[in-house]
Amino acid sequence: MAKLPLALKYTSFYKQLPTEWHGYFNTCTVSEKPEALKMLATIILKEHDFSRITEALTLVSEQVHPYIESIKQVFYQLINGWGGSFGNTPKIP
Repeated sequence: MAKLPLALKYTSFYKQLPTEWHGYFNTCTVSEKPEALKMLATIILKEHDFSRITEALTLVSEQVHPYIESIKQVFYQLINGWGGSFGNTPKIP
């Protein structure tokens, strides 16, 4: 799938993804799709389900365009218990 990212929509894997990921794959660039698929494969192989990585995608999407590195960083913060400050950015006067 990572080699043919444009064919992703037609796979059974895509149909099993949470809706948030459908939205992400519809808006991300062609070069981001293989990176995202590799990231998902790595996370799933490490025996994590889609709940935490989808939560990370949602949190990042609220702040900025969800780049793969941002999603990974927030995901690892969530699973390691470091993520309590999302959405609490200080206001600049």
